[in-house]
Amino acid sequence: VLSVVSGDAWAVSASADRSVGIWSLPNGPLRLAQGHHGPVAALRLTPDGRQAVSGSVDQTLRVWDLATGQCARTLTGHRGGVCTVDVTPDGRRVVSGSADRTVRGWDLATGQCLRRLTGHRDQVECLSVTPDGRRVVSGSADRTLRVWDVDSGRCQQTLTGHGAGVGCMCVTPDGGRAVSGSLDHSLRVWDLATGECLRTLTGHSEGVAMVLASADAGYAVSASADQTVRVWDLRSGECLGLYYAPAPLGAVAANVLQSLVCIGTATGQVLILNLSRIRHGPSILTAANARKARCPKCQRAFTPQPVVVSAVQDRIVAPDPGYEIRSTCPRCHEPLRFNPFFAAAGDY
Repeated sequence: VLSVVSGDAWAVSASADRSVGIWSLPNGPLRLAQGHHGPVAALRLTPDGRQAVSGSVDQTLRVWDLATGQCARTLTGHRGGVCTVDVTPDGRRVVSGSADRTVRGWDLATGQCLRRLTGHRDQVECLSVTPDGRRVVSGSADRTLRVWDVDSGRCQQTLTGHGAGVGCMCVTPDGGRAVSGSLDHSLRVWDLATGECLRTLTGHSEGVAMVLASADAGYAVSASADQTVRVWDLRSGECLGLYYAPAPLGAVAANVLQSLVCIGTATGQVLILNLSRIRHGPSILTAANARKARCPKCQRAFTPQPVVVSAVQDRIVAPDPGYEIRSTCPRCHEPLRFNPFFAAAGDY
């Protein structure tokens, strides 16, 4: 599974087997949509939730009717594989990034290419339209992000700092920040008004494959080839939670209304998780490292008790969002609580 998106009623996945998978949430049957002639690397739902737009290595984009699984139209023009796609908030335009180093804007209704944006010096790996629909932020294998004006096509800013290619990014729902993930194993939080890097988030041990921001712009969820999903506080940079997956991860999407997180793995699985209420505080241990915890009182690092490690690695199913495991600091004996943060939605 190379990409996964989720709406109020649908979860849609894109795969290296050239298909687009469509599920009715939460546990509806799978429908496979066929048409691309190469792996499907990019996917986005339209704001009304009725259509999905996919981008493929075959250099085309396709628009799918989710109710029928039929291809409504095919968008052609890129001279390299399509790596990323987004839809403007008004649902009228599609924006895509390609291995041909360009960003293109399309009319969703007609399939016409409206604009071709150039400037990146390597393939465009990711992009996101700002909530007001006026700007597009793109990330590239050239290690930079660029901020574009949608109407004029002018590059407003170039954001630099990553030590390797930018593989994923998102814009916070308030439109003020962008969060990027890189092959340098880090995420960076950017101020879109100034272009300043506000903070760097470290913890992943492999490249970051996907990132998304919460509806309140307070935290972000990232997925990595190191087989983990991490939850980050965007204000402090703290890692609030960690989920260990059974295989490398390539995609993550969220259904905000139902608090569902859909995870796509390199082995073809789509894991649907229920994101519990994010809770942390001075007496609650985070899962930043299953082999190391730190007491918030005496600041001593120690190996968590087996029940804590097991809760993280075995993906314990929490009976309710407030579920906790109690622990004690071996040095100062401070009572501590552990919250696994994630609960599996059904068996997988």
